[in-house]
Amino acid sequence: MRIAIALLALLPSASSLLAQASKPAADGLAAQNALFDEYYENELRNSPESATAYGDYRYNDRLNDYSLAAIARRDETNRAFLTRIEAIPSSGFSDQDQLSHDLLI
Repeated sequence: MRIAIALLALLPSASSLLAQASKPAADGLAAQNALFDEYYENELRNSPESATAYGDYRYNDRLNDYSLAAIARRDETNRAFLTRIEAIPSSGFSDQDQLSHDLLI
């Protein structure tokens, strides 16, 4: 009986520890999802013809830019996204979220 009471007394502190342990994973997941949204919007802006094909007509007044300067800008932007996604710790992510993390890298 004493063991059961002791276990019940420990239950709130154990659940508190689990909640604290999952908080960094939730914060990382929120940061990753925000980065995914930003990356997707950037891709639409940089490829307006693809955006139109996807059904997003905000960029219909533009054409894809294949100049060397535009390619250099896209490369710089992609390197910045890579640095940002690599800075997000993925420990504690679900398999699907970990896969999404790895695919963006």
